[in-house]
Amino acid sequence: MALTTFKRLHYSHYGAVIRDSTHNVLLDGIMPARCVESSTVMHLVDPQTSEELLLIGTCNMSTKLAHRTKALAEKFKPNAVFVQAAPYFAEYTKIDTKCAQTFHEELIRNGYVEYQEYVTKKPFTLREIIFQYRKNIAKLWLHHTLRVPENWYRIFLPGLEMKFAAELAQKQGTPILYAGDAFGVQGMEMLRLEKDFDVFKPLWRYWCGMATSWVSEVKDVRKIFTGHGLKDLTETFFNKDQMAWFVRFAHKIFPAQTDACIHKRSEDLFIRLESQLEGKKKLAVVNQWHMEDIEKLWRKKHGIEIIRPPTSGTEDLPLAEIVAYMKGTDHDRHAAEKLTGTTMATESRQNVPYFDENRSHYG
Repeated sequence: MALTTFKRLHYSHYGAVIRDSTHNVLLDGIMPARCVESSTVMHLVDPQTSEELLLIGTCNMSTKLAHRTKALAEKFKPNAVFVQAAPYFAEYTKIDTKCAQTFHEELIRNGYVEYQEYVTKKPFTLREIIFQYRKNIAKLWLHHTLRVPENWYRIFLPGLEMKFAAELAQKQGTPILYAGDAFGVQGMEMLRLEKDFDVFKPLWRYWCGMATSWVSEVKDVRKIFTGHGLKDLTETFFNKDQMAWFVRFAHKIFPAQTDACIHKRSEDLFIRLESQLEGKKKLAVVNQWHMEDIEKLWRKKHGIEIIRPPTSGTEDLPLAEIVAYMKGTDHDRHAAEKLTGTTMATESRQNVPYFDENRSHYG
């Protein structure tokens, strides 16, 4: 993680961004390390109905995480499987490979990507030309700003983890529901319906509407993308907190498109998961950026929401110690003024001149 990220964990707003997922401050406010393996698996249990949901997030590029998912799924023994892939993905699960990169190469060689583009294609009208132009400009802007590698589109392709989940369902005779690709027919149609998809608004939001802390983090992420391969990042860098940062950043630049592709899509996935699959033990393998929304919706539906304190609350402030410190400062100042006969400008325990407006309002 970049240096500015660590600094923001204690001194700026990053705690507000990630508190929903990992508010566990240790030492000097630096968050404990959260590996990708632990933050991409969520086992939810309803104590009232004994319903279980094994929610697994994936970036579709890691062989190690795919075999981890396979072992967890076989141990969990689900009676319903949910996979975020198109229905025609079932034909490609017959590819005999246990390597994520080889599986993606076979998908591309066998025409999966071409067919995906074919089913999402619209008639060549003026409106479609404008949409494709804006979409390609947005992709170019993201590539220029974050320096994402050329093969970054593979994150959105169904990967080896979804193949293993589908194979497990076929082997056990378990019902399986294919919910559609990340940018399948439904995803592309939702993008087309969003009117706020201008070319200049993202530039304006980035150059004129971003705080310096966000810009610093963008520069850090740019260096990380430049110096590391995408597969390595999916195994070591894209944990739950970092994925939350990407979602928040996308919402700042493309708010309407982020709502359509992530938040509304997550609601659709959750509704289909709950309404079209029956069973007490469900396995859901989805893209990693949908995990947080699906978890919140599942908890809300089953009445096991996590009650979190306010982001900027004062419940953890040692108010008694603060008041005692300030009274001590006042006592030292009065004693010094009594001895010297002059107004004290700087107190020995402070690094700033003393003024009433500099005092903490908590005292």
